Amino acid sequence: MEIGGSICALVTPFDDQGELDFDAWARLVERHLAAASDGVVIGGSTGESGALEEHELAALITTAVRQAGDRLQVIAGCGASSTQRALRLQRVARDAGADGA
Repeated sequence: MEIGGSICALVTPFDDQGELDFDAWARLVERHLAAASDGVVIGGSTGESGALEEHELAALITTAVRQAGDRLQVIAGCGASSTQRALRLQRVARDAGADGA
């Protein structure tokens, strides 16, 4: 797989209770599908990478992959201040269906 083109780092939307806002998330992904973006980065430095729990990152990736199908590359931000956490995040991304990390 070759990753390239117009790839946007997405912010992570939260609701008033501090939970992931999946309605807003779906709108963000749809906006990039409509704009013919080539891919999106989830949980990168723009998307609260240091603050997301692993299950939250997995849910965001899974939702985006399901919505986008093969029309959009989904790349997971897996940077961390520890090597072990970065490796765990990469496994989370792989298991959730991300195209890259």
